[in-house]
Amino acid sequence: LRRVPGAYVRPEDGYGNFPNISLRGVDMGRSSKVTIMEDGILAAPATYTAPSAYYSPTIERMSGLEVIKGSSQVKYGPHTTGGVINYLSTSIPDEVTTYSKTYYGEFDELVSHIYHGGKVDTASGKIGYLVEGYYRDTDGFKELSHGDTGFTRSEPMIKLSWEPNTSNYQSFELKLGSTDFDANETYLGIRDDDFKSNPYQRYAASRNDEINTYASRGYLRHFIELGSNASLKTTGYFTKFHRNWFKLDKVNGKSPYKEWDDAGYRDVLMGNAAGEIALKNNNRDYSGQGIESVLNYDLSLGGLENQIQLGARFHSDDIDRFQWATKYNQADDGSWSAPDNGPKGAKGDRHQETDAFSLYLEDRIAVNNQLAIIPGIRYESMDYSYDENTRYNTTKAKKGDRDLDVVTGGVGFSYDMNESLNVFGGVYAGASLPGPRSYIKSKGKPGNQDLEEETSTSFELGARYEQEAFAVTGAVFYTVLEDFIVPDNYGTGFEEWPTDPLTGEPIAPNEATENDGEISSLGLELQAAYDFGIANGADYSLPVHIGITLTNAEF
Repeated sequence: LRRVPGAYVRPEDGYGNFPNISLRGVDMGRSSKVTIMEDGILAAPATYTAPSAYYSPTIERMSGLEVIKGSSQVKYGPHTTGGVINYLSTSIPDEVTTYSKTYYGEFDELVSHIYHGGKVDTASGKIGYLVEGYYRDTDGFKELSHGDTGFTRSEPMIKLSWEPNTSNYQSFELKLGSTDFDANETYLGIRDDDFKSNPYQRYAASRNDEINTYASRGYLRHFIELGSNASLKTTGYFTKFHRNWFKLDKVNGKSPYKEWDDAGYRDVLMGNAAGEIALKNNNRDYSGQGIESVLNYDLSLGGLENQIQLGARFHSDDIDRFQWATKYNQADDGSWSAPDNGPKGAKGDRHQETDAFSLYLEDRIAVNNQLAIIPGIRYESMDYSYDENTRYNTTKAKKGDRDLDVVTGGVGFSYDMNESLNVFGGVYAGASLPGPRSYIKSKGKPGNQDLEEETSTSFELGARYEQEAFAVTGAVFYTVLEDFIVPDNYGTGFEEWPTDPLTGEPIAPNEATENDGEISSLGLELQAAYDFGIANGADYSLPVHIGITLTNAEF
């Protein structure tokens, strides 16, 4: 991703398991403002309801990566203020193929990627198959006196395809895959002086911190050619995701982040003094499912050639939180007692759900052999529901439902000045949507306002040049975002933090989601590539890339 101009990646753990991705300067927190897909299917566990969910497709098992920016993203959603990233999984080979790669590195890191598959002709048509496995394991590079800091990830996948012998070409493809991921990872950092002493250390109080996740995904896809000028692709899909991040919550009843400079508190964190250690099971289940159809139709109209694409999708996703606390008593020597589990469902239990319908229309109009104009429009309709009854164990707890309709779209152009040089550009109005919790809960909150969807207007102008071994692409972009959605916002201007009218407790910082102001982002993207193999007429490829991104963003 770092090779892509306009893309910013901020990892959290040093291994890329939790990337924060930004395209063209949008908020990169948990990649929630970017639409993440795998094989054209929404990949975030609950894209509409809770897109920031500590899941990202594993790049090492992919065969390619598509990054879509500007007016070309009208076909995708729901988050389009930044752009779209589509991970392309291993495709079924046309010929029977076996592939294997394994490597070993320091900290006992072992990575293995294996697949076998191909296509064979039968009396009923062409049958394809692919069996794939990916595995990664490491002890981790951080130092923890009472435990490990590494992780294990395993990902099996199977694909089956059938191209029947019919008069009109058609195909069926089934994909099933899963990810089992366990990491001894923590939220807890270390003080500046300890970092300067040893930046790789972790405090002993984080010894039991770990995140366990399991994801499953699949689709059944049908494609058929409807004559010489039309085709229809229909996909039914599902995603399931479970995660429990068991992590340090409080020490001696207080948050580590509020008592950071207390020396005695630090001694407990480091395992050098007695105290009470409380961890919270951030246990959540996500699901997403839907069906989408895309119709392509070539039409001559008014002397112009039109490539029309019409897409529709019904989608539903949700998140269930079912959390609980676990406490340990720490002795003077740093040893811990047996765990004492609190009541389940008592720590932020709630359910959120979104039902969404989306429709888009895009037309590529060939004005002549050189110029194409591409207008497009997208419509999203969401029904939100939110219920935290079980959180307070009372029917008076907050719940409700609301709906939201959003229209986005734009127009682009592509002009071939000659066989080697193409000029492109466009203007696009995008949106990023609030989730059910912030959209419903913000209504009526003291000192807070009703959230609106975040909107953007983007402009781009660029050129591509390609000739034999040399290729270069450059673009200038300018984006203005309005009603910027700020989650976890401390800067609300409250003289006194508002209290929940139902419980009398202060509203937690992560509940203060607001529309806060505007953002402008001006940037330049430039990428050049030269293939020394092609340039010298060799049988191999040896490409070298250079990429530059300059961004000036103001909030």
